[in-house]
Amino acid sequence: MISLSSLLLEQVILHIMHLKLKSWQWRRIQMECLSSRIMRQTVIFPFWREKVMNMIKRRVMSTRIMDYDFSGMNSEIRISVIGKKGIDIKMKKMLVVYYSWSNGNTKKIAEQLANKTGADIERIETAEPYSGSHEDVVEQGKREVEAGFMPQINPISVNLADYDVIAIGTPTWWYTMAPAVLTFLTTNDFTGKTVIPFMTNGGWPGHVIKDMKDKCKGAAFAHEMQIQFDSKGKDHLETSEEVITEWIGQINTDINKLGTCET
Repeated sequence: MISLSSLLLEQVILHIMHLKLKSWQWRRIQMECLSSRIMRQTVIFPFWREKVMNMIKRRVMSTRIMDYDFSGMNSEIRISVIGKKGIDIKMKKMLVVYYSWSNGNTKKIAEQLANKTGADIERIETAEPYSGSHEDVVEQGKREVEAGFMPQINPISVNLADYDVIAIGTPTWWYTMAPAVLTFLTTNDFTGKTVIPFMTNGGWPGHVIKDMKDKCKGAAFAHEMQIQFDSKGKDHLETSEEVITEWIGQINTDINKLGTCET
């Protein structure tokens, strides 16, 4: 098993291409990659990823068995070459889904996670927005939580079936997840997915993570996280940035793994 960081992505791709492409193709692609440094960015643009995949598929002539995993911006691409029988490509993608209200604390963490991991990101929104003063919404939220109420939410723009890893973030509403997140978890199928539950709170984390896990039947769980902001309902971060950076780094390590190489 070989661990691969995103900083080594360019070398891995260029190495594979060097082995599999004709010399003139190698020289052309190498010059383009090294001059533009596209491969060394945190983003591998879709048209480049497609070009690489198509090149490899057309030129595979090896009779050896290779199995590579390497990550682009938001996906882990596995290339399996078995003799001259062809190539199998599987992509593991990550999605960050979150609900945020008031100060946008959960939104801030979700965007930070998505930016650092290259995941896609979607926001959960209620069909009917909450209205009134902060105190009004707090009281409404309490009633909804106590009743197990699940508000109608707007559909997100992506298909969860296309993702293998889904990070789900919620603020703490009366010691549990926000009702909109309860709706989202209850109305979607997470069987076979890896779910990363994370939550923000003002000092009273309650049983949010446990409740989220209970609603994600059939999922595996990893890297659960509780992030505290100030107890006055404001946006001052109490959990250290170092802790959050380490958490995101651990997630990055897991989704940027290179698989095995067999001969």
